[in-house]
Amino acid sequence: MASNHFEITQKVARLMLARYRNINPFVMTAFRGYEEEYKDGFAYGDTLRIRRQNQYIISDGRIANAQAVNQLTDTLTINHQYNTLLNFTSTQLTLFLDKDKEFYRQQFLYPVMDAISKKAEVGIANDAVNQINYAVGDPAQALNSYDAIDDIRVRMVELAMPVTEGLYCAVSPKDAGALRKATNNHFNPTLNTDVTFYARLGNLAGIDLFESNSIPIHVAGSGAGTPVTSAAVTSGSSIPLSGFTASQTNVLRKGDTISFANPSGNNPNAVNPVDRADLGRFMQFVVLNDVNSNGSGVATVQVSPSIISDPSSPNRNVSRAIESGATLNLAGKGTSYRVNVAYCTRGLSMVTPPMAIPPGAPSAYLARDTNANLALRVIETPYDGVNDLSPLRLDLLIGQLWHQPYAMKVFSAV
Repeated sequence: MASNHFEITQKVARLMLARYRNINPFVMTAFRGYEEEYKDGFAYGDTLRIRRQNQYIISDGRIANAQAVNQLTDTLTINHQYNTLLNFTSTQLTLFLDKDKEFYRQQFLYPVMDAISKKAEVGIANDAVNQINYAVGDPAQALNSYDAIDDIRVRMVELAMPVTEGLYCAVSPKDAGALRKATNNHFNPTLNTDVTFYARLGNLAGIDLFESNSIPIHVAGSGAGTPVTSAAVTSGSSIPLSGFTASQTNVLRKGDTISFANPSGNNPNAVNPVDRADLGRFMQFVVLNDVNSNGSGVATVQVSPSIISDPSSPNRNVSRAIESGATLNLAGKGTSYRVNVAYCTRGLSMVTPPMAIPPGAPSAYLARDTNANLALRVIETPYDGVNDLSPLRLDLLIGQLWHQPYAMKVFSAV
């Protein structure tokens, strides 16, 4: 194929990659360092094992207590290939598609990149619902005060998140409007026009806020009945429950946030992950599966993170075991609410590996932004002489993962 076709493909790729970078704030705030794994020409597969920060128990005195070094990992899977195939007629190529004019970009290129970006951002936001366990906010209240934002920072500091590395919070347009109205004088008036903070609202309580129209609405389980644990749980991710209304579907839903109140009054609270001090707040878990009750009102729920109550473990995440008969607390029980998300720099990891150029592609280009670690492939496929169509294919390969120790859901009313 003529060389000018390659030049067109190259120009399209660069224009659309720049557009993607500008309209996807999650991409520009996520940790992108794992792209380095794919720059040496070696195929690492579709799964990355990301090492978690180790925790240790510190002794005071002459005698040292030996402890094993157990490396915990998170798994990031590259499992999305967002693509589209545009068919241009010869009439369009002749009369309209001047590649140097804004009309071409506005009518053809930008809408495609907007759609790909939207698809990616929705996927990231939905993953936050299902992967993050910690939560603040009120499912029945708008996010409309400085105190509501400050509580995010307070909780992050309590949980030993690295707040000095940079904090971000993505909120819905409705919550963004409520914040602007209620806290206008609190915002830092200096706005960063860099694309990293596209849609940025400003800074409150040391948190950079931006608005996203991809923030999901979660429908919580009904929690029908008076559910309690039917056995004590000291470890693991499986919690047996009883007391639900019999034969009910979706008493709990995937993505629900739950906690437990022990009958003794000594509750299984969250702990500081460094020194394991009791924080005086319920430990929160995210539900991993939709749950139905059987004919006796019994059910089992799978949760994350896995419960660790052993005082001798450096990875202990609850102050004490969940007792038998502990009352189940379900956030937003039986209602719908928005799930905004706050996180520090290491709270969201993302990978967009550079896709291979197929040997049979007549004209193809891989656009790479080395600063943002983004890669977009554009291919002009063979001309369809029967239908007089010139196809143009665009692909973005992506994987993302929220890291529980460094992120938090922020509830607000619909």
